[in-house]
Amino acid sequence: MKRLKFRCPFKGYGFKITIVSMILSIFTALGMLILFAEKNVDYLLPFVIIPFILIEMLAYLFVNRISSEEKELIAEADELCWESLDNWMYEAVKDKYRINWIVFIILCVLAATFFVVYFIKTKNLVTSFMLFVTFAAAIFIWLGVSAFLRKRWSAIDSTAECTVLKSHHIYTVKSYGRGRVYYDNYYVFYTPNGRLVLKKEQENCSKVCVIKFNGMITYIEYAEKRQYTYSNL
Repeated sequence: MKRLKFRCPFKGYGFKITIVSMILSIFTALGMLILFAEKNVDYLLPFVIIPFILIEMLAYLFVNRISSEEKELIAEADELCWESLDNWMYEAVKDKYRINWIVFIILCVLAATFFVVYFIKTKNLVTSFMLFVTFAAAIFIWLGVSAFLRKRWSAIDSTAECTVLKSHHIYTVKSYGRGRVYYDNYYVFYTPNGRLVLKKEQENCSKVCVIKFNGMITYIEYAEKRQYTYSNL
């Protein structure tokens, strides 16, 4: 159960925290660079990376702090009851871990487009190719991990166990991008193992089924209509 806590390590605020961390670390690096009489840019990278890591760590501790009221809810939480899966759960798990080939194709096109545009602007084939290889490697690592998870979860059988959790409350994180406002919802659960925050993707859900199988753990949302559309991202 504890591994599920890392599904949303920043409780939905990860993108905002990363942006703030990048801005603060860059300004810190520039400030430290000014202090060096040599103005040697070789010093710049460590002063970007170190503050970024420290800010991310502090942000993680801050967003994961637990209030006294939440400690009481955790202490009063019922013990988890693990049972066998219903038939519909098997297909829901397999559907969740399908490979999204559309996303893969889009990422490949973006990487190729970036390579061409960068090469046209810089005329530097070596640097352009290295950037393309870096992006391509990241894409294929994502594909490999997706394929690995799909293969393992596609073997799910009657040895799997599940427990149903009802959310204590749901909160919304608002973000902006491309001239639009985006709303992401998150479940909050209180269990004997602590507080658990998971992303909500289904409209008609207030519960999730936590599933254990072959040393792995995941969750699917408990929808009355049994219809699921996962982002796979």
